[in-house]
Amino acid sequence: MCLFKRELFVTLSIEQKSKVLDILSQHHIKFYVRTKDNFDRGIYSERRTAGSFGMDMSCRFIYHIFVAKKDYANAKYLLNQNQVY
Repeated sequence: MCLFKRELFVTLSIEQKSKVLDILSQHHIKFYVRTKDNFDRGIYSERRTAGSFGMDMSCRFIYHIFVAKKDYANAKYLLNQNQVY
């Protein structure tokens, strides 16, 4: 995504996202979260035809967590120590 950031973690679970962000915050590691809506059909779709009936709402958002390249190894180590997979 950016020259100075590296993707650390990707999840569909808001609980896992919160756990990762708590660990990074406790160790004073700056992070950036990008959230993607899986149900977003784009600017040319009509809401009334898109709908969400029958879709698993727990898979609606994908959370991408990025850290600075210099902090990546330390952040990955912390996640492994806390058994976040």
